[in-house]
Amino acid sequence: MQDISSYINLCGLQGLQRKGNSWNFRCSICGDSKKSKHKKRGWVIWNSKNSCWVYYCHNCGASLSFINYLKQYHNESFKDFIKNEFRNKYKKKEKEIKILEKKPIPAIYKGEFDLTRISELSQTHDAYMYMKNRKIPQKYFSYFGYTDNFKEWINTKINDKFKETKRDDRRIVVPFIDNNNICFGVAGRALSENNFPKYITIKFNEEMPKVFGLDRIDTGIDVYIFEGQIDSLFIPNSIALGGSDIKFDTIDKIIPKDKSIFIFDNEINFQIFKKIERVIDKGYKVCLLPKNIRKHGKDINDYIMYGMTSNEILDIIKKNTFFGLRAKAQFSVWKRR
Repeated sequence: MQDISSYINLCGLQGLQRKGNSWNFRCSICGDSKKSKHKKRGWVIWNSKNSCWVYYCHNCGASLSFINYLKQYHNESFKDFIKNEFRNKYKKKEKEIKILEKKPIPAIYKGEFDLTRISELSQTHDAYMYMKNRKIPQKYFSYFGYTDNFKEWINTKINDKFKETKRDDRRIVVPFIDNNNICFGVAGRALSENNFPKYITIKFNEEMPKVFGLDRIDTGIDVYIFEGQIDSLFIPNSIALGGSDIKFDTIDKIIPKDKSIFIFDNEINFQIFKKIERVIDKGYKVCLLPKNIRKHGKDINDYIMYGMTSNEILDIIKKNTFFGLRAKAQFSVWKRR
């Protein structure tokens, strides 16, 4: 809500009486009453429903937004008002971005994530090399963990979660942290491509959603929703779903619908089509990555490894995000590539 008191004064509205978020004066459009100089039937008030200032007069019936009043009757003040409005919005956005960028990644969790961190391993260790080769930002080396025996470690958290541990395997462990800095689950990524499944996701708290990145997002601005945890590490204010099934009720409890942007792998297959159709039909925004970058890979991490920067990819995402009828039209073309 921009302070408009200075603009009211510049407009020469005499007999100003401020009453909370309202100003009362002689109407400058009709001049108000010619018989009495004490009558003041012009008003500027805050309309909370439309989130704007409104000018109206009980005498002449004038009713218009204050910004249109300035435009019609005080053009210079109108130009200055517009400049300040955009300047304030820019500063607010810039402040939000700075706060987001400075949000620290915790080194120690209150939850039971008692594993060796990737940053503590030898730089020749294959888990360390995996992170490095995938060009994962260095700050996440102290965020992810490693274990030689994933199933045995899980059994120390959940009794007998895995009945059989003889064929245990080595995994990079991705912690799921809530906004209270508590580890409520993990995803174990197999180091050997021969191990199946490639990812095993376990929740320590069944009441929590299977979502990675809750500790790193600001829901007051756009939140990017990915399928894979690693993809979400390269784009600011991102989360990743810990499974193929999208639970919209869960998403809505975490992020306002108008702030949610879904980004799927850049693949042409029936499963991806169905997911995108559901997201569009449910009224969410969706990013349809362009054909010309598909040759560089199917997901964000592939594009990073190809040599693109996070800022370049974010710019592409913003330019190719659609909603509603336009999303449906774009999708009908996109899926025929």
